[in-house]
Amino acid sequence: MKNKTKPIIGFITLLVAICLTGSCYFLLGLKSEYSVDQFYPKEHSLLRNHDQIKNQFRLNETSPYLFVIELQGQEPWLRKENVSDLKTLTQEILAREDVSQMMSMTQVEGATQTNQELVIGNIFDREAPGNWKKAALENSLIYPLLISSDFKSTLLAIEPRVKTQKEMVKLERDLTHLIKKQFPHSQLSTAGVPVLQTRLSNMIHSELKLFLVFISLAFCGVFYFLFSHWSAILCAFVCLLASNIFALALMSIFNINMNAILVTMPVIISVSVMSLLIHTLHLWSSKKIVGGSFEENWIKAVGTLKELSLPNALGIITTALGFMALAPSPIPLISQYGWTVAMILGFMAILNQLMMALLLPFVTPKMRAWFDRPAYWSLWTIRHPKKILISVMMVTTFGIVMISQLNFSARLFDDLPENDQVRTATKKIDQSFGGILSYEVSAI
Repeated sequence: MKNKTKPIIGFITLLVAICLTGSCYFLLGLKSEYSVDQFYPKEHSLLRNHDQIKNQFRLNETSPYLFVIELQGQEPWLRKENVSDLKTLTQEILAREDVSQMMSMTQVEGATQTNQELVIGNIFDREAPGNWKKAALENSLIYPLLISSDFKSTLLAIEPRVKTQKEMVKLERDLTHLIKKQFPHSQLSTAGVPVLQTRLSNMIHSELKLFLVFISLAFCGVFYFLFSHWSAILCAFVCLLASNIFALALMSIFNINMNAILVTMPVIISVSVMSLLIHTLHLWSSKKIVGGSFEENWIKAVGTLKELSLPNALGIITTALGFMALAPSPIPLISQYGWTVAMILGFMAILNQLMMALLLPFVTPKMRAWFDRPAYWSLWTIRHPKKILISVMMVTTFGIVMISQLNFSARLFDDLPENDQVRTATKKIDQSFGGILSYEVSAI
């Protein structure tokens, strides 16, 4: 029997090693996305009208980057040198292949009626510097959209031609460099939907890395509360970290982008792994042969996993079915969330069982002493059923009342942290420039 186990153990070890090594490779290709379209059903009338207007009038698909350039001094944007530098910057940005179009105050055309002729062109070319302030304040396309009332800040709206995250990050970096090069002593603020998308993408990736380690350490603390031997805690850490990496790698393999809801995936995976580990290690504490060989304990471990196969499978299946109930949702974001979690839970459970078959022979779980103590606290619940019932009813009533206070804000930039640079810049644009919003109307 022992001779037969070695090839099986070797095959499982090789399979687990391939899965985890491949996971580390594919994890690097995990992408994230943020799109308003995800929150609407595919056949929603707003999306249909949006696409119809876009196609009919050949409107642009992408939103612009918003850059606010703030200079110091008394009305600095009324000086010739600053206006000249802004013209140069505008021409340099428009010459880029990755920029579709751009809007700045030096591009706004207008007309001036004199005694002898009608002059058409840029106000900074056709007007004397002494008349710039008056001409700008009278031009609704310049003030308050492109320049602040104190003439210290101006807005650049730059529409990108690129669409991939990598290209958008590079474009934002290049544009920031060009602006700082032209105006080295200025204060630059960046906003806009493309910036929001790249910021959220970078934030999701960085937070996921920290979260994987944090959640593994947190659940290991729970295991320390349940088990006294270090091997059980180490087993929990390895299984939790490996299962989460494997789950995220599967998303990359199946080309499923990380979004605002799927960020909760590590929590679901970790809770499921914890459930499997606690059930298995509790039974394994009475099954392991202390002082036995690896092969003997491996056979015992396989027997333990077989004994728990039905309850463990039911636990994973019922959880997966709960998320599968979200799959028929007409909202793409919710539908994708449901079937993605359900599918990945199944693959994760298989890998977890293979890993535990290899790790259990090395684990000596010793349950904490308080497991065997009488649960006197449960007697209190039997003696005071009315108090418990009244408390539950009060909490439920309070919850129903508070539901009406839920905030259903549709503000796009609320997804960023309160002190985030992009969110702060967006508020500044709303206050100083009246806000920038693409509004499309089709008159029939």
